[in-house]
Amino acid sequence: MVAVETGPRRPDPVPGAVPRLLLPGSDHAAVEERLAPGIAARDAAGPGRPVGREVVVGLSSWVDARLAAAGQPGDRPARDLSFVGQVIASAAWVDLSVAFPLWCHRMVIEYLADAAHARPGLDQALLPATRRGDLIGSTALAPAIAHVVAGTPLPVTWREEHGGDVVLDGRLRWASNLFPPDCLLVTGAMHAGGGRPILVAIPGRTAGLQVDPYPELLALGATGSSSVRLEAVRVPGDHVLASNLREFITAVRAPFLLLQSCFALGLARRSLDEAGEALARTTSPATRTFAADLARAEDAYTDAVVPLTRDLACRGAGTPVREVVARRLDAARLATEAVALESKVIGGRSFVASAGTARRLRESAFLPVQAPTEGQLRWELSLSE
Repeated sequence: MVAVETGPRRPDPVPGAVPRLLLPGSDHAAVEERLAPGIAARDAAGPGRPVGREVVVGLSSWVDARLAAAGQPGDRPARDLSFVGQVIASAAWVDLSVAFPLWCHRMVIEYLADAAHARPGLDQALLPATRRGDLIGSTALAPAIAHVVAGTPLPVTWREEHGGDVVLDGRLRWASNLFPPDCLLVTGAMHAGGGRPILVAIPGRTAGLQVDPYPELLALGATGSSSVRLEAVRVPGDHVLASNLREFITAVRAPFLLLQSCFALGLARRSLDEAGEALARTTSPATRTFAADLARAEDAYTDAVVPLTRDLACRGAGTPVREVVARRLDAARLATEAVALESKVIGGRSFVASAGTARRLRESAFLPVQAPTEGQLRWELSLSE
């Protein structure tokens, strides 16, 4: 169990200062306040008992209300991802195990909004149900992205039945936000006869969709993460989000990676804040030797946030995909390095299991294996060297 932390005081932004990616002071405080009760309830439930759904859908509904107030149409993808990215970063500043499933849910909303605009025959009830939180989004797109980028086989197959229904079979090794029956799984599938791959949305109540027992995970026990088996899962044809998987992945890849970078940098920002406060309080000359490391990490953070902020505002339009991939890799590396720096500055207290630093150490260990993994990102970048 990890106690709910009271973090370092976050000053309001100074005009002209380097952006911190997080929400400005009052909005960031609102995110902290919204998350605190749910995190406390989740931690009291103990490991291996996913109870994080309400926290995620509540925060996402707040995001949608703010977007609607700003004039964002509810049936379209967000024109500007800045606010969504800031919320994900602020959530990660508090707790990555909220920010990660929030990203997961928001991506499914993006997929549905994009499909609703491009495919008039789509089931029009899916998007509003997901926005309301009646369904929590589970983006199992890692195999589809690997298929498009590297040609790896898709683990799910589909065939069309009489009447236009789609029947799916296969196994997904990893997905999150798996809270059946109130979840919506989005994944790619290859035609059983070798035809075109598609993207399909599968409600958690669908017969044949089986979630394996939740494993005990480091720092992610509340994310509803497990493996999924699909055995003759039948969904109507209006649940097909895209009939051209490559085209769809190409369109959503930049937002997918940019918003992932947000939760990595939100975690990095928290560790840099904690390390900075600890250095300001210390009387130890040995600990003060880390001041130069913190200054270098802050510079790296600025170098990461400035282009990310620009790309969020335009959904990455015009930015070469190689640059977006490189930024996602650098963000994850920076988060890992920032948490390690926090631990060095804090010292032995960081290994107390209930300490926030210990939780961040566990959270940061997830980032290199979060799909796309560090190895996959490095391999993709090597292709264009």
